This record gives sequence, structure tokens and C-alpha cells, in this order.
Amino acid sequence: MKILLLLGLILSSFVSMAKVEMKSIYFDKYATKATGLSEGKLETLRELIEQHDFQIIEINSFSSIEGGFEKSKTLSNNRIDYVLGILKIEKGSITINTFGDERVNINFKPLSWNRVDVYYNIETATSIPKNGKVKLVERVDVLEPEELKITSSISGSEARVIPSLNEIVEDRPIIMPIKFLGGTNEILNEDLEYLDHLYKTLEKHSSLKILIRGHVCCDNNMIASKKRAKMVYKYLIEKGIDKKRLSFKGYSNSQPISYPEKNDEDRMRNRRVDVVFSK
Repeated sequence: MKILLLLGLILSSFVSMAKVEMKSIYFDKYATKATGLSEGKLETLRELIEQHDFQIIEINSFSSIEGGFEKSKTLSNNRIDYVLGILKIEKGSITINTFGDERVNINFKPLSWNRVDVYYNIETATSIPKNGKVKLVERVDVLEPEELKITSSISGSEARVIPSLNEIVEDRPIIMPIKFLGGTNEILNEDLEYLDHLYKTLEKHSSLKILIRGHVCCDNNMIASKKRAKMVYKYLIEKGIDKKRLSFKGYSNSQPISYPEKNDEDRMRNRRVDVVFSK
């Protein structure tokens, strides 16, 4: 069946066999909100995604109600929206199947068909990009948070140092020290100051242009990498930077800093947004 074939293709793309696990989220017959026990399972899964960068692979939704296929499918879609909202995941970033009252072959006996199955990867292995090529990035700079601080001798408050034009290196990736909410392109509030620093640098040096590059760890996910780069792009435009000076591109997991990924530190280094300046 479609669901099992898809998972087989996903698993075959890994350098070593990925470990895929699944949680079934159950609903009362006509409900779009999970039962109390399943709601707790969803919250736990969300915490695992945020803390360990587990990769959600696929979400499949079923329902078992009277009223025909369309009504059943509508309920399934509503349940998917609920699950995505709890996990803070955008629809376009993962595979979603709405089965409604259609039944597919599965390798377990469910408690009921009023449920959503969430498949996720917890393997540390690195997958091969679709083009089969990995370009190891060896020369990068990191925008270190502490190096950007300067304390005013008058007010005693801290500010961020804007580099002079001759201090800015062209054509070398500079990693932004920003983190994203697990599974999303939403930047943590405490990291927004680094985007503001980038904006002020571009504002001060009107001749600068930048390419914003999004990267992910673990599995091939071009959509997620592009969305993260685009988020930075949109932020700068909203602040007033001319979009003619900006471009963005997603690289999925094709340009890792650490390869193969052996631990959380390797994955964290590869999961990034960097910028390349040109004058």
C-alpha cells in the first residue's frame, strides 16, 4: 500500500538504517481534539522535537464516523491541523496522508480508527541528498554572540558592534547564531537581536549585498531549509532593506560542516542559516 511503500523509500535513503518510530494519537468519535492521554503524548513528542531535533517524517489521519467519505475526510483533515498545531509544524514541510474512512495495511492492531499516526526518525545517521552529492564546507566564520558586545562607558549598557566595511569578508559563509523552534522556521525570541544586528550592518553599508543560505541536518528537506532562509530574507525586507540587495536559497543537507553526523553537536552545527556578503 501507499503508506508502506513511502516509508520504505524513506528508509532506503539513509547511509545507515534509520530508526523510525510511530505514535498513534487517538480521538473520540467526532472530536477534533485528542483524548487526554493522547494529548499528553503529543506534548511529549513536541518537547522531544525541540530538544533533540527529531525529524517528523509522515502524518497519516483516519476517522470512523457515519456520513460518507467526504465527511470522514474533512474530520481527518481537521485532526491533522490540530496535530500540526501542537507540534508547531507547517504542512508543506512533511508528508501528510488524509485517509478518512479508507483503510490501509498497517503492522499493528489499533485501538480505534479515530486517530492520527505520527512517524518520526530518531536515528543519528545522515541521509544522502537527492542528488547523491555532499559538499563538506570547511571554511566558515561564526558570528560569535560575545564578540559582538561592547559596553558603553557612559551608560554602562551593552550594544552590538557594527563592523566597518573593510572588516567584512566577501564570499565566505558567516553562520548566524540563531536557533529555530523545533520543526519550524520560527526563530526563538532571544535570537532576534542577531537578525537586528545583520539589519543594522546592511543599513550602515548600503553597498553590501547578501545571499542568505538555509541548511538542515539529518534528512534531506529542501523545503525546510528554503523556508528558514526566506524567513531571514522577509525579516530584512520588512525592516526596510531593498530586496534587490538580498537573495536566499535552501541547500537542504547537501553542505554539512560535520559529515557524517555522529552526535547532537554535529547535527546542531549543520542545522543553520548563514550569510555570504558581496560588495
